[in-house]
Amino acid sequence: MNNLDKILDKIEAEARRQIGELRAGTDARIEALEKETERLIAEAEQKAALQTEKEEAAIASRSTSAAAMRSREVVLTEKARLLAEVYARAEAQILALPEKEYGELLAGLAAHAVAERVNTVRFLRDEYKDEAFDGELEAGFTLMLSADDRKKYGDTVLSSACMQVAAVVKDPPVLRLSEEDAKIRGGVVVCYGDTETTCSIPVLLAGLRDELDPVIMKTLLP
Repeated sequence: MNNLDKILDKIEAEARRQIGELRAGTDARIEALEKETERLIAEAEQKAALQTEKEEAAIASRSTSAAAMRSREVVLTEKARLLAEVYARAEAQILALPEKEYGELLAGLAAHAVAERVNTVRFLRDEYKDEAFDGELEAGFTLMLSADDRKKYGDTVLSSACMQVAAVVKDPPVLRLSEEDAKIRGGVVVCYGDTETTCSIPVLLAGLRDELDPVIMKTLLP
């Protein structure tokens, strides 16, 4: 083998060695790159799974909140319906009372409204030392009933209301029965000057709702 062949052999051997080293380094880098790629893919998949879980959890939470809100709305609607039915029945029962009891109820409502107004006016007169308040009392009070109630109970209600007011008010004002009909199904409207107090059965029941609603709901929905 001449010197040229030896040189070529060395060059070839060196090239093979370098190629081997290069290949080994490349394989190592490829293996490392594949592992890093797998790691990144796994991390991305994990993040995606977590994001999906969060989104699913958020959707579930929103659905739960919406269902709870809808449930509350249904319950409130049902409670309102039940209460309305209870008060509607109560009003019907009051209107269907025996004549004597119903007449006494009307007279009591009228007497209470008159006595309360008289006491208020006299308190204001004494508080502000202004006798002008007495002008309202001098004009007296007018009782208005529905058409049916006026025909059936008008005179009786007026007489009874006068006696009840006289029993609790010193120097009671004049009470009179209006010839006009009140636009109510039952109860009484007390007029004084340009002001009136409506004591209809629905108004009477409405005034009791704060006290009665919890009791009724406890009975209906224990």
